[in-house]
Formats: sequence, structure tokens, C-alpha cells
Amino acid sequence: MKKELLKLVGLFIIVINTSCEKFLEVSSQQEVLEETIFKDGANMRIAVNGVYRGISEPSLYGKNLTWGMLSAMGYNYEINSDLGTAERQVADFNWENISAQELTEQVWKKTYNVIANCNNIIQQAESKDSTFFEHGEMEKRLIIGEMTGLRGMLHFEMLRLFAPSFKANHNGSALPYVTAYPTKQPEHIGMELFFKKITTDMEKARELLASIDTIKYDYSLWRLLQGRIKQINNTKVPEGLFFTMRAQRMNYHAATVLLARMHLYKGDHKEALRYADTFYQFNKKKNRISWTPAIYQGSINLVDLVHIKKIDELILAGHNVRNFDNWEAVTIPPSAYQMKNMDILFQNDRDDYRYVGYYNRYSDKRYLTWARPRSNDATTVIAQGPIIPMIRLSEAFHIMIECLLEEGKKAEAFALFKTIRTNRGAKRILNENMTVEEMKEELYQDIIKETLTEGHTFYLFKRLQRDIYNGLSNRIMKPEEWTIPIPYSESSY
Repeated sequence: MKKELLKLVGLFIIVINTSCEKFLEVSSQQEVLEETIFKDGANMRIAVNGVYRGISEPSLYGKNLTWGMLSAMGYNYEINSDLGTAERQVADFNWENISAQELTEQVWKKTYNVIANCNNIIQQAESKDSTFFEHGEMEKRLIIGEMTGLRGMLHFEMLRLFAPSFKANHNGSALPYVTAYPTKQPEHIGMELFFKKITTDMEKARELLASIDTIKYDYSLWRLLQGRIKQINNTKVPEGLFFTMRAQRMNYHAATVLLARMHLYKGDHKEALRYADTFYQFNKKKNRISWTPAIYQGSINLVDLVHIKKIDELILAGHNVRNFDNWEAVTIPPSAYQMKNMDILFQNDRDDYRYVGYYNRYSDKRYLTWARPRSNDATTVIAQGPIIPMIRLSEAFHIMIECLLEEGKKAEAFALFKTIRTNRGAKRILNENMTVEEMKEELYQDIIKETLTEGHTFYLFKRLQRDIYNGLSNRIMKPEEWTIPIPYSESSY
């Protein structure tokens, strides 16, 4: 029965995903499928899991929004003939190129299709009495909270890609913010209203998930790695597997850091600091500020045992068992996805684990995060390989540091910065007497080092409206290059 239901869910997703525009109509076939899929709480759980599979596909966080398109746009890689054609074109911000257009359209369509699935599940869950769910009101809140948070997060990705940065002072319409299923001709709205809707969704998700992650599962799951991230042997709870692995589902802590990320992108340092500090203080009090042990970063000779995803530090992550396969499919050419000017990026920190532990470990000038261990070590393959980092502990630290510097609180920022660098093996002692601007430059370099091949470098430079540093010099950016044009096939919205 479960296998047949999975087939129905797959067919339902195909119906939705046929075209981004097609979620504006509901066919009779689709209505029949919905009646079957959402007939009970167990089936709704399968639909929820389908959303998580969707965001972890290569079209989104399984490649494009991490080590693929976004890392190419951030100049993490050498832009050479071995890099994929589409990645070369987006790295040149050549938005008129057909390969670049096909790639960005793929991101647009998949994102709005997953949003449509989120909206459908939210509406179905909200329409049900709590008795519909095996675990009553708690499960209902969890599903609505998770799907609402994912909806906000995905819309935020669209804002950062397909709209100008807030620093560019754009006052026109931006993008459609879709909160209903089906939606006919969703209206493009301005950036301020769009941002308000994003943060409203994330606040709602945070509120719905608060008691679940800070009370109910705080001790049984969040204090243990195997309760947060899928491992060989995972922690069990009486409610079942659906409620475990909380860092691989939208959760209260992820929503908190996402709100900090969102407000930082908008330039609201006060609000960004408030959310980042809330996360920090809660976890500090619980003694859960957990960094990857040095032995599993750079202080290890056996490269196959390196914690390639630094899973101890993850607050939110995707999961795709084909991660290694997807990486290997495009790294057959010897120069494909080789890192750019790493010796220059780390010229003052050659002992940094992010350099000695993760770069060129197989003498291929690549980064280790996505590479299959040569010995096929079971622990790494099973427990690390499928993981897709989306939010980690260090981001909360970076946000606090930047915001504290904006407030002139250099000593507090310096202490947090020292914590990050110590836990990454960087022995160079920063000068406490450096200016705020000098410390900011060190911070921006650290953000690049921390997020190599994870898709954040481009967003950093777009937020700051600074030319993209590519090792030797800056890639001079034209104003129109920062914003991906809305796909032609969708411009009828």
C-alpha cells in the first residue's frame, strides 16, 4: 500500500511540476489524487517528506544552490573549459546566454513548484481537525510550522537571486509571493512587502515549532547528534521516525538563524543581532555550542575520516543519497570544479583547517566537502555523504560579529571571532587594536573560507554590493549583473 501511495505522490508532484504556471489550475485528475494522498495523517506525512526530497534535488540545494550554480557565481572555482557550460555562463553573469537561462529557469520553476506543494500541505493541514493526526495538535503544528518556514526560506532564495539587493534601493515590483494553492496569476509585489511576507512566514514557523524543539524534543533529540542528523544509528522517540532528525527538517533554531540572515540581508543589524544572539544564548545556556573536533578537520592524516560536512555544527541540512554520484558526474574532466586561488585566500592562515584539512587532499585542487572518500569509509559515506549543509553554527557567530561591529562593540565581536578561528585551527593572532573596518575585512574573508562550495559567497558580495573577490583581483560588477532576470517563460505572471 505504501509503495502504491508513493507512486501516487510522485504522479501528483509531476502534475504540479509540469510548468510553474500550471499550479494556477486544478484538474479533475489532480483533485482525485489529492483526495487519495491527503485522506489520513500517515499519507500527509509522506507528502511532507516529498517536499524535503524536493529541496534536496540537484535543481535546488542538492547542487544549484550550494556547490553548483551559486558557488560558480561566487568565484569559488576556476572558470575554465572543464567547468560546465551553464556554470561558466552564470559565472560571467551572461544572462542572455541560453545555457544560463535554462539553468536559472530550472531554479525558478523548481522553487515555485516546491512552494506550491508547501501551500497545498499547509491548506490541507489547516482544514483538518487535530484528531486527523496520530499525535494530535502537536503534529498538526509541526507540519504547518515546517511547511510555512520552508515557504519563507524558498521565497527568500528567490528574492536574493531574482531581485536587486536592498542596498541598490530598488523601489519597483519584485516577485510573486505565493501563499495559496492553487494560485491564478500571482501578483508581483514590491521588495518591502515581499520581505515582510518572508519574515511573517518565518516568525509563524518559529512560533509553531518553539515548544516542539525547545521543550518536547530539546533533551531527547537536540542534545544528541544522532537525534539531529541522520546517522547509522539514530535516536528514537515514541512518536516515531517522522519526528526525529530535527536538524534535517525546518525547526525553531533554523527559523531563528534564518530570521537573523534575512534581516542582515536587508541591512537591519539590530534585528539580525537580536535573532542571532537569541540562538546563541539559548544554546550556550544548554552547553550546545558544539564545534567539529580538530581531529576530524585538519589534525588527521587519514583524509577519508575527515568530517566533510562538519555535521556536529549543523542547524539545518538537506539529504540526498546521490550527492557523491552527482558530484562525480561533473568532475570527470581533471580541471572541473578546481578551487580558485586558495593559496592567496589563506596566505596568512596556512594552518587553517579549512585549507589544510579540506583543500587538495586528493591532489586534485578540489574541496573535500562533496568528494567520496577513496577508501569508501562506511562512516563517512553513510553519515556524511548524503548531508547538504544549509545553516551551521558559524553563521550565527558571523552575523553577531558583523552586527556588533556595526554597533562599535569591537571587544565583543573580537571574542566571538577568536572562537571561530580557534575552532578552525587558525593560529595567527588578530590584532585587537585593528579598526572596525579592518576587522570587517577579516570577517568577510572568514565568511568566504567558512562557506566554500556551499553557495554563500555570491550572496555576501551582493548584499554588500561589492565587486566579487576572485583571489588576485576583483570581478568588477555592473549593476544589472547582480540580478538574474525572471525567466522568459514566466514573465507573463
